[in-house]
Amino acid sequence: MSADATVHLTGVSGRSYSYLAFPITARFKPKPGNVVVVRKEGQAYLPLLVGETDDLAAYAGLPMVRACILHQGATHLCIHGSAVGPELRQAEA
Repeated sequence: MSADATVHLTGVSGRSYSYLAFPITARFKPKPGNVVVVRKEGQAYLPLLVGETDDLAAYAGLPMVRACILHQGATHLCIHGSAVGPELRQAEA
């Protein structure tokens, strides 16, 4: 499945990162990365939940992510793949 868009988001460090926005139903390989669960409104992507994971394949099934999908109308997962360790992914999130 291909990405719907490239979204630029700013991390807590103040640095801007490029994320690929995929429909909430997309499936991923079990790789590490940063994830922003968003709701698309018009042309804007509104962040609902920001996190990092060692396994992008399992992330959408986590209870907190499922809650965003069910109760906050999440439409997309914005993915920034990363091979670095969790400390660096957390600094970016």
